[in-house]
Amino acid sequence: MKRLFLVLLALAMMTAHFAMAEDAIESVPMPAEAAAFEGVWQCDRASVEMYWEEEGFRVMITWGSSAWEQSVWQYSCYYHEDTKTVVSMPFGMRTDYVYGDDGEIVSATDAYDDGEATFLLDEEGYLIWQDEKENAGEGMRFEKLPGEAPLFGTIGEAMESEGFTGMYGMDGKNYAVIVELDGQIIRAVAAVDEKLLALNDAIGEAEDIEAAFAAAEEYAKTLPVLYTETITAAPVDQAELDALSGKTVNELEEEGYEYSGSFYGGEDDLVVFTMTKGLYEYEFVMNESPELYEALSESSDFGQMTVRSGKPAGISYNVIDLRYHADGTVSEEEEEDAWALFSDLGQMFADAFTPSEEDGKVDTEAIVERFVELAPDQEEEIRLLVDFFTSIYEMSAQDA
Repeated sequence: MKRLFLVLLALAMMTAHFAMAEDAIESVPMPAEAAAFEGVWQCDRASVEMYWEEEGFRVMITWGSSAWEQSVWQYSCYYHEDTKTVVSMPFGMRTDYVYGDDGEIVSATDAYDDGEATFLLDEEGYLIWQDEKENAGEGMRFEKLPGEAPLFGTIGEAMESEGFTGMYGMDGKNYAVIVELDGQIIRAVAAVDEKLLALNDAIGEAEDIEAAFAAAEEYAKTLPVLYTETITAAPVDQAELDALSGKTVNELEEEGYEYSGSFYGGEDDLVVFTMTKGLYEYEFVMNESPELYEALSESSDFGQMTVRSGKPAGISYNVIDLRYHADGTVSEEEEEDAWALFSDLGQMFADAFTPSEEDGKVDTEAIVERFVELAPDQEEEIRLLVDFFTSIYEMSAQDA
């Protein structure tokens, strides 16, 4: 009886709505209290997209049970002001999808169209999904992701868009693509799934590395974009860059600039250093001559070279690193952890690739053991990385 009453009520509302002239239809503003629900939420391999559309929330839940299977729930909801919850109409749908190895849909099965659900926020701000049809959300707490509604359906759409910058990359959890639209830098982010991780791991062992890399990249294009965010960080202004004139490279590094490359040439045969700070790169013309730069290159001791002038050189590849927020900041805890890890790894490499005084050999196993202590689940990847640097070291030793 309850369901029949709600369906009749919904039909009555819809009839009244469409009976009005089209130019008289107005959107209902979202209640201020309901704004906390809007956005993208994630728990493990499941995500909830919740956005206000005209008169209520459109909710879509995507949950991948494996790399080849995925279920999608769709609800039309209203905000219940008394209970401070988002409540669905009684015709929620669940559709189950099966995908092939190429990411294409093999089958789509409608499981039901009479689902009901309630969404609420717990005391810590996590989204709780109370599925009244099959209790699918039991024990799940969804964390809100940064950013806005997705501007692209998939990673492939972002890459194929006119504003694609060519910048993209992944870590163990996320895949980010950078697009420039109407003068704004947009970061589109997708969740990495098990299949992409498997394809990526296979690259190191493949006979045809180029083909294996292409297979991983093509599959990555099928990943659904969870959210996009506009990069609000601005580059250092020119006045501040002008004030760096006369400073040494060491002093630049003390102020947060990181060396990323250098070259010389051009009409004036100038030495130029490319340095990164936050989400942007900068080019610094140096006072020293190419001859001195070449002499210093043997020892890579550029610390005392001095700046003549500097200018912004565009967005840096840090923009695909999700440790950096859209405003260019990194939370203090993340920054300290990242710096400590970077320093530790750097010292490990230095120690490992120093020949032993006893036999003149490099103990690469020592660095593998140190890395594995930090990341026990990544031993295979660690050994591949160490093997790679070992080959570089051996070639350098032969050249010497």
